Amino acid sequence: MSLVKPRHLNLYKKYTLQLIKDLGKQITVVLVGVKSNCSNCKYDKVTDSSNGVYNGVGPKPFKNGSVCPVCGGKGKITTSESKTITAICRWVNPTTKEERFEQREYGLDQQGYLKVKAPVDYYDDFKTAEYFMFDGERYRLINVIKRGMKETVVTVAFLERENV
Repeated sequence: MSLVKPRHLNLYKKYTLQLIKDLGKQITVVLVGVKSNCSNCKYDKVTDSSNGVYNGVGPKPFKNGSVCPVCGGKGKITTSESKTITAICRWVNPTTKEERFEQREYGLDQQGYLKVKAPVDYYDDFKTAEYFMFDGERYRLINVIKRGMKETVVTVAFLERENV
């Protein structure tokens, strides 16, 4: 017989997600960009770049033999997708015994990190993100885990500032 009843689990999930919604701040998750051929010039597979010829249908015509104004002569365009989500974000500098244990347990070796709690639906986005933006600063992922009671409810990510 379990002391934790399904109704307790439902309340835990409901109130945890409501706390994130009520107390959370905006954080932008920038996902890995998708590369595609330039829509303005012809792509040369041999040189793996633009061949400097306008394709006739692109948005910015240019003289043949010059650099494509859309892709800069690369022949490929990377489009990044980003999501702005609400999450509980707090800067943590491990001072208590519990925080230092958590730091070792999750492989965190620097002194300070940004701890982000978001709904578990964002786990895959956090795992594959290129970088994160919070308060105008860029962060990179150190580690990400799922947490909850019997079922996972939140994604907890540990981020470090990139420009330090």
